[in-house]
Parts: sequence; C-alpha cells; structure tokens
Amino acid sequence: ANSLLVMTRGATPPEVFQIDTPLEPFSAVAIRYILENQKDQVGIYKPVTLAEFLYNVATPGIDPVIPQVRIVSDNGKKLLTIEGTAVFRGTEWA
Repeated sequence: ANSLLVMTRGATPPEVFQIDTPLEPFSAVAIRYILENQKDQVGIYKPVTLAEFLYNVATPGIDPVIPQVRIVSDNGKKLLTIEGTAVFRGTEWA
C-alpha cells in the first residue's frame, strides 16, 4: 500500500533495477531515497503511492501524475535521476 510508483523514461524497468547506486544497495531503495529527499528540499516531484495513484485514476476530474526515472551518465558512470512527470488521463498516459 505504501509502495511508490514511478515511470521509467528512456530505459526499461530491468535496466533501472540493474543500476548500481552509491548510497543504497538496491536501486528501488535509492529511488525512494531520492524522492523523499527532494520532496523535503525542493518539492518538485511528489512521491505517489500505488494506492494514491489508483484512487486518482478512479476519481473523475483528476489527472494522475507520477515521477519519471531516467538513467544518466556522469563521467561514464550510470546514475539514476528523477526527471519529469508522467501525466495520465484516466488510465492512458497523456
């Protein structure tokens, strides 16, 4: 119920999960850490739980949004970043 939902952009989910993250042993934990920290510092991307997303999909008049995860290269090292927001109209990605 408190699993965070993100969408990958420019990569597949398996590619995202294979990225070595410097501070966390698993990329899924690193994504949660990045989202929670940026929420407190700059508040650009709001972490969205699966339950929140499903509620928003089922509620008329709400276009659900979820953060997008990208793989970027920094001096040849692949890193994860939160960049952009996926917007849905109903169950369709807009």
